[in-house]
Amino acid sequence: NRILRSNPASGISITKINHRSRRGITKENMEKILDHTFKENSEWYLVYLLAYQTGCRSGELFSLAWSDVS
Repeated sequence: NRILRSNPASGISITKINHRSRRGITKENMEKILDHTFKENSEWYLVYLLAYQTGCRSGELFSLAWSDVS
């Protein structure tokens, strides 16, 4: 029931992935997302930060449990 105050990905573009070259979000765009979500005190900041620093996919992150942390 919580509503986002702003779009944390506003102004961010993701390069299209094709079968020959795998590209994702650029370092610069990821840093923009992290900066914006930090400034907005967004609940997504830590999720994005953890994904960026670990390379985990969203499904892997959301399935983490405290028992997985050492």
